[in-house]
Amino acid sequence: MSMILMVHFMLTRYLPTYYIYVAIIIGVIPFGFITLKFTGYLNKIILNTTEMTKGNLGEDLPIKGKSHIAILASNINQLKHGVKTSLSEQAKSERLKTGLITNVSHDLRTPLTSIITYTELLKQPNLSDAERSDYVEVIDRNLKDLSY
Repeated sequence: MSMILMVHFMLTRYLPTYYIYVAIIIGVIPFGFITLKFTGYLNKIILNTTEMTKGNLGEDLPIKGKSHIAILASNINQLKHGVKTSLSEQAKSERLKTGLITNVSHDLRTPLTSIITYTELLKQPNLSDAERSDYVEVIDRNLKDLSY
């Protein structure tokens, strides 16, 4: 009998502690893995947004699941695409503006150069009336070109 009592005593004394350790191990290990998984995902999002603040848009964040962190990653990707589109449109607008300035400058410079040249020719004293009239006509035409 004493052997049965001793086994019973050991089981009642040490068994609850054993169950507590087992429960802790069963609960903590999965929680630790889940926490590490989300922490790693959150760190990836933080690194990506840090690079974005430096102007490096880089690759999209992977969307894993439907958690709040996945929604955050999706929203960051959408913001990134918006910034890329905006930068592209801004560069295109800048190129168009530069082209317009170049064309307008050329359109102004060409008639003005012609007017200046013919005005200098009109200052010559030995011009005939026909030449003088032709020069004035060229100047008049160039002035009209400038007004359109």
